[in-house]
Amino acid sequence: MKQNHEGFGIVRDSLFQLQNLKVLSLGFVKSQIGDIGISKIAVIISEQKLLSDLNLKIQNNQITEVGAQNLGQGFQHCKNLQNIKIEICNNLIKSQGTQELINGMGFCQNTEYLTLDLRNNDIRSQRSILQGISNFKNLKVFNLSLVNNYLNQDGACFLLDGLQQCSNLQTFGLFIRNNNIEDNGSLEICQQISQFKNLTHLTLELQNNSITDDGCQSVGEKLKKCEKLKYLSLSLQNNDVNEIGSLQLGRGLRQIVNLEELILELSDNQIGSQGASQLLSELALNQKLKIFNLGLRNCYMEEDHFDRFCYQLKHFQTLISLEIELQENFISEEGEIILISRLKKLKRLVQFQLK
Repeated sequence: MKQNHEGFGIVRDSLFQLQNLKVLSLGFVKSQIGDIGISKIAVIISEQKLLSDLNLKIQNNQITEVGAQNLGQGFQHCKNLQNIKIEICNNLIKSQGTQELINGMGFCQNTEYLTLDLRNNDIRSQRSILQGISNFKNLKVFNLSLVNNYLNQDGACFLLDGLQQCSNLQTFGLFIRNNNIEDNGSLEICQQISQFKNLTHLTLELQNNSITDDGCQSVGEKLKKCEKLKYLSLSLQNNDVNEIGSLQLGRGLRQIVNLEELILELSDNQIGSQGASQLLSELALNQKLKIFNLGLRNCYMEEDHFDRFCYQLKHFQTLISLEIELQENFISEEGEIILISRLKKLKRLVQFQLK
């Protein structure tokens, strides 16, 4: 559904006749919606008392803090909502609007699945914007995108406050690429994530955030405390990670005792062949890893030490699926042949892809 605000009256009147709605999907993308329009959407939502599943797409409009606050108020009567997905990226709601929206959503205490896409909203948070999340006692899955929001390390310190009280959280996705959280920010975020004691699935996108070897080490040291974690997708692409950082990262991640699937994206860093081989030597010590995807595109890898990188692969005896990306390095065809030959030692491997 794509309407401008003049059509909201018709939409509202039509939906008002449907008092038993449990699933509602509304799309107003690039519709020039402002704060008045979003207030009318809030009224539409508030009138659906039995609603359990809401999908709201309102990206690329002109919504400010006022509109976000009004939208939050629309959730106060939707206490049966269990699944909420809101895409409000490319607006102007900023940190105050984000906080007001989430505070309003706090009335939906039965929510189990929550997705918030807040990309490109000039949030620049230095406050606890997620405090209202603490009311979501039944929350199991939460995906939060704050891409391109000028977050710095100070904002990262408070970013996940309130989420620690969601003791049932099992799956968490945090997408904060293209900000400037630096080493201290990555430390604070991973410290907060390590407190989610029932977390089994984690997706963490930290690419392009000026993170160095110190930050990389902190990420590994904090995430190893997530003892129930089975799935980890971690991106540190396009930061300032060298071979020391990759070694320390591997040392931390291999201590996640129940980890079975690891997607690790380290492309566009100066890791080199030696750093990559040291990373593998640590990760190979994890005896439960079954699926491993490793991104090393444009990592300054050369023929020197590449044979050692290949050698380390034979130690991943529990792997059933392996994917490695080596594009834009200085590896010859002969080197790739050596790599593939090492895989013969992996008796359980049934799927392999080399890019």
